[in-house]
Amino acid sequence: MAALAVLALAASLMLALASAGATLQFRLGPWLAEIFPAERVRLEPGRANVGPLQIEGRPITDATIASLRELPRVTAVYPIEAVRFPVRIEGQLFGEVLYSDVVIHGVPRELVEDAIAPTTRWAIPQGAEPWPVVASSYFLDLYNMGLARAAGLPLISPSNIIGRKFRVYFGESSIGLGRTAERVRFIDASVAGLTSQPALLGLAMPADVVSNLNRIYAPNQPTIYVQVVAQLEPAADRDAFFAQARTLGLHPSRQELLGSQLKLAVRFAGWGLFGLALAVLALGLLNFYQFFTLSFHARRVDLVRLRALGMTPRAAALLAVAEVAVVAVAALALALALNYALTLALADRITPLLERLATLPAGLFDPSPLWLALAALAILAAALLPALPMLRTAARAPMGDVIRDL
Repeated sequence: MAALAVLALAASLMLALASAGATLQFRLGPWLAEIFPAERVRLEPGRANVGPLQIEGRPITDATIASLRELPRVTAVYPIEAVRFPVRIEGQLFGEVLYSDVVIHGVPRELVEDAIAPTTRWAIPQGAEPWPVVASSYFLDLYNMGLARAAGLPLISPSNIIGRKFRVYFGESSIGLGRTAERVRFIDASVAGLTSQPALLGLAMPADVVSNLNRIYAPNQPTIYVQVVAQLEPAADRDAFFAQARTLGLHPSRQELLGSQLKLAVRFAGWGLFGLALAVLALGLLNFYQFFTLSFHARRVDLVRLRALGMTPRAAALLAVAEVAVVAVAALALALALNYALTLALADRITPLLERLATLPAGLFDPSPLWLALAALAILAAALLPALPMLRTAARAPMGDVIRDL
């Protein structure tokens, strides 16, 4: 019983740590790699704080974009242009008319490919169809986590947002920001998808649409891009590219730096949990091996008698290993049942929260039977292998020693 309890406790802790490490390394890590891909680098002008103001350095112009395309290992460049005039939106939600100012960015289709359906036409539609926009999932989270509770409104799922129509007013602010246009124009828009990309806050529209709107409502302002995305060749040297981009006045965006830090932290945390799992397993197996050694010496006389009665060395070793296997399998069954039950309970509590957070991937904390099974097989093999040399040595003892022990 003591060996069973020790191995069950060690296996439970090891499985819990290994499951947490696998969640970080193989679920959260790939999700971060999707929203912060290593080959897609976001750049923006350098900034300096001057008292209460933040001053941008060299602006991103068409000449900057052309120079960036000439850099080695760059396969594509996608400029992001913001509207340079006030914009507000208005729509109905649960019978309430809501309106707010909004930021709109013009982006190429390649940057929102993961958020829209392949059949969605990323351009100004013909006829009376609503204009397609991609909304930031962070605003949905902001509504669910704060605004809905403050206003006493129901929470909204991501599926309820996609396809929702609203009205966009160009050249007008609901809070008095900017200059109201002489002729305010409005269009009907529809949410074509949600994106978790931190750089695409607000609403994203086709790049040519925003460019045309800026020429209409801000004709006297130069074309300046707020950010640029450079697509690099696979396995390109990012540090060398950043050094070349700085000569053009471009620096990694804050989202780019945040993504690199998050990916590094998740990677180290995942491997750290795997290391802790192995350390707990080693400590538990050491105690288990000690218990097994005491148990084996207590039963050694029985094995010697069986040898004297004609049992072969191989059969004696298999008999002793079978006893160890029964204890190990029983301990693993207890550990698996406990971990699976705790993981399901945790997932039941966390999943409703994740469903309200559109920025996190679904099923992040769901139990993984495959990883639990692989970890259990590793524990079983590690529990049995150290016992084999001692059992084989004892089972092959010379008959003279066997008779003397009797």
